[in-house]
Amino acid sequence: MTTTNAETVPAVTSSFATSAIACFTYALLTIIVLHVLRPDHAPASHMISDYGVGPYAWVMTTWFVATSCGCLMLLLGLSRSGLNAITARLGVLLLGIASIGLLISAVFPTDLVIRLGQQDMLTRSCTDAGFENVKHRRITTTLVYAGANEACDAVFLAGPVALAWSRFSDEVRARARACYLESIDPWRLGDGYRIPGEFVIAAGVAPAQPSVAGKALSLS
Repeated sequence: MTTTNAETVPAVTSSFATSAIACFTYALLTIIVLHVLRPDHAPASHMISDYGVGPYAWVMTTWFVATSCGCLMLLLGLSRSGLNAITARLGVLLLGIASIGLLISAVFPTDLVIRLGQQDMLTRSCTDAGFENVKHRRITTTLVYAGANEACDAVFLAGPVALAWSRFSDEVRARARACYLESIDPWRLGDGYRIPGEFVIAAGVAPAQPSVAGKALSLS
């Protein structure tokens, strides 16, 4: 009986290892494909999570899921290996944390402000908030800036990242400006910029609230 158990453990850990290799291989291929699908994102100046924004965001979501499953397979394989050393237990703990974190990144969007412009996301958000008869409109325009400073100020000082920008250090601000200017360089004309843009506007009606008199009557 002991011999059977000893032979079973390597077989089980081997299956977990094979599953982990399959998950990580898929994750690697996904990143390679995203580099091809999004040539506007230079890998040297963009975080991997930036691929989670835009028309191929779902591909990035599968990367999070695959990497999370790969960490889970390694966790299960390591926990079934019979190793009781502190380093093995620490490895199981860290793999568990990584797996949960990656899964959370796949389930919950961390760039909600940016995603509000996708399809009917803003309309659904207003409906979920309780507004009625929600309608939305897309306005296509061209954003004209006289220079780099004006273009950056419009995004960082008055845009959705203004709060975060106010807390950045000078070094971080310089890096962010450089990355942004690199991303809009295709639309530079001389010293200025003409950037195609789209604004999404939604309007809804707040549900009627009972009057103070009505509340008093209901209480009485």
